[in-house]
Amino acid sequence: MNGISGALSLSAGLGRVILEYDATTQRWRVISHEQGAWISPPFDSDDFTGSDSMTWTVDSGDVEGFSYCIRGNTMTVSFLLTSTSVGGTRNAELLLAIPNGNVAASVIASSISAIQAGVSLAGAFARVAPSATNISLFSPANVAWLAATNSTSIRGQIAFDLE
Repeated sequence: MNGISGALSLSAGLGRVILEYDATTQRWRVISHEQGAWISPPFDSDDFTGSDSMTWTVDSGDVEGFSYCIRGNTMTVSFLLTSTSVGGTRNAELLLAIPNGNVAASVIASSISAIQAGVSLAGAFARVAPSATNISLFSPANVAWLAATNSTSIRGQIAFDLE
């Protein structure tokens, strides 16, 4: 393992990383990385966006849970977002920033739970792609998310390798 593109996350008193200097390339290489406990990044509304002309408004009170853990080269992101708002030109993809400036290394998809206007949406999923800086949250069958105020809730977890 030698390529974590973002900052190395370590939980206070628990995390550890082993680096080795490569004299040939004149750079540090990550030999081992154990973040320790899960980390919840500070709230930033810019971490939640809609694709194209769609908007996704997530207020700090809408975030019941948003945390990540890195073990080795694998990042796991867990999220529980309630009463969020979708607006603008409808689209099938909401975007959640990958924490700490990290970048995904491969294609991975995971089932998530989504509720809009009180209706459970079976078949919603999260996906990352190589070089992605966002987790894409798709509605079932890529049907556009409904434009609605405070009525979109999404929860899930996705694990993927980092560049």
